[in-house]
Amino acid sequence: PSGSLFSINGYFDFMKKSQHGAHRISAYQIFKENFLFGSGFKSFKNVCPKNEQSRKYLCSSHPHNIYFELLSDIGIIGFLIFNLIFLFPVIIFFQKRNNLDIGSKIFFVLFITFIFPLKPHGSLFTTSYASMLWFLYALNLYFISYEKKK
Repeated sequence: PSGSLFSINGYFDFMKKSQHGAHRISAYQIFKENFLFGSGFKSFKNVCPKNEQSRKYLCSSHPHNIYFELLSDIGIIGFLIFNLIFLFPVIIFFQKRNNLDIGSKIFFVLFITFIFPLKPHGSLFTTSYASMLWFLYALNLYFISYEKKK
């Protein structure tokens, strides 16, 4: 059905009802106009009010989701590069998961919850969220590459 949550129009109707959802729709509208390379770093707050489609939903300093922020700011090219960078420790973790201690697994779970795509996030480029994200990324790289001495 066209009005169900599982259709594009139904999903947009559902998202418009929440503030974070409206920010994501605005980011998507900006992304559609700047598909490959985006509108530039930290540009959401400047581009959103000027974009006719985005202005219909809601504008803020950032879209409150790192994935939508990446798509609107650096386009599909930057989005793919970012996801490849974050996929690296995930792949290594699953290759070494049986040889890792509980601390390494806890830091991995923290990292995954930090980058979970459906939750609201701080701005990737300007908040303390980004500092914590890169800190957890580095800790995960350290712990999954650390070899225990026997």
